[in-house]
Amino acid sequence: MRLNYIVACLLFPSVLLAEQVSKSLPDPLTLDYVLSLASDNLHYDVLQADAMIVQADARLQQAESAYALEADINIKARWADPSSLAFDQSKEDHSSYLSVRKPLYDFGQTASNISAAEIEKQSVVANLEYQLGQRKIDIARAFFNVLLADYQERWDNEQVVITWVNHEAEKDRHALGEISDVELLKIRTRLELLESQRSISRSQQYSSRVNLAEVINRPGQLSSNLELPQLTYDQRPLPDYDSLVNQLETFNQPLKLQFAKVDAAEKRLQSAQKQNRPVLSAEVTMSEHERESAARNDWAAELTLTVPLLEHQGMQAKIARARSQWLSERALLLKQASATRQALLNLCQDIKLLGVQKKQLTTEMQYHELELDRNRTLYEMEVATNFGTAMVAISETRYKQLKTDFELALAWMNLELMFNSQINFDEADNE
Repeated sequence: MRLNYIVACLLFPSVLLAEQVSKSLPDPLTLDYVLSLASDNLHYDVLQADAMIVQADARLQQAESAYALEADINIKARWADPSSLAFDQSKEDHSSYLSVRKPLYDFGQTASNISAAEIEKQSVVANLEYQLGQRKIDIARAFFNVLLADYQERWDNEQVVITWVNHEAEKDRHALGEISDVELLKIRTRLELLESQRSISRSQQYSSRVNLAEVINRPGQLSSNLELPQLTYDQRPLPDYDSLVNQLETFNQPLKLQFAKVDAAEKRLQSAQKQNRPVLSAEVTMSEHERESAARNDWAAELTLTVPLLEHQGMQAKIARARSQWLSERALLLKQASATRQALLNLCQDIKLLGVQKKQLTTEMQYHELELDRNRTLYEMEVATNFGTAMVAISETRYKQLKTDFELALAWMNLELMFNSQINFDEADNE
């Protein structure tokens, strides 16, 4: 059903376009909604995963075809000059044959190939869920980037406004001769630098929305309003690194996929090593002839046992290729296991450091809020204060808090995906 839908949309893209237009994005756009689009059948990542499943199924069918039943009809139109000793002296010697053949047993060669293909198919089907999980992480990252771009622009805009006000005040002081041309030019230079940074931020607001639309497979549908998600990843305990390493082989889908590739390569090596084993096959033939002959049979059934006597270079080359592929897959498994352990360590360290950074930013925000209250009071009393600077400091800290929260959420999503959402929390690291 899923494959039929994909084929239909590819053959009739106007149907897909109409469907996407009818399903406009909600306003405001939420994280839960965009994550629900991860399994979009026509996104290239999902199509690629489906293609891998189709390829694996084709390899399985190819392996099973070695035992397939074959049948054919052979019709001959023939004229001959019969021997003078033949009973039938007619020149028409037409004939037709119906042959049915089937290999019965090859002593393990085909069975090993079928086993390899079955292992590969099961592994790529299981890997589809991992691909969808990776899509969710990509979507979440794109969603967070839009929010960060909005907060970055807000922060930059506040800096421009505050600096512009200061610049106007300094222009009055310059007119009175209280500051020099150099001092006025200095603040003017900073104002232009901040305006340039604000222009970059506004450009990032647009580009991040375009990227989000592409990632969720809704090109051209740019959302102006995004709802800030409620993230609770920081409330979860982080298991000990050593206990997580011990669970990698059990739950990590990419490693399990590579293990399956090693097993499949080993099965194909076993199949190659069985090339010179006997092959037992059966054939039934029915025939009809225009001219009668005592030497011809109307039907025949036979069992054939073919026993190779020599192992030629072609067989040896096939074994060598299969062994090379098996060794290569084993090397990739060791390399991937090492890279996965290192990635796990980096994730664990990132989560710990981001947790510490989150606490530090919470304290920093409390300080800036108190400073803002104090400066607001002084401002109302018409006492000189850096009220605007305090507002900018809060915007900066808020941006850093969001960035930390988003990075922490992505780190946890990657950790969950690494273990197929089956992390053991029994041994938590309480540091």
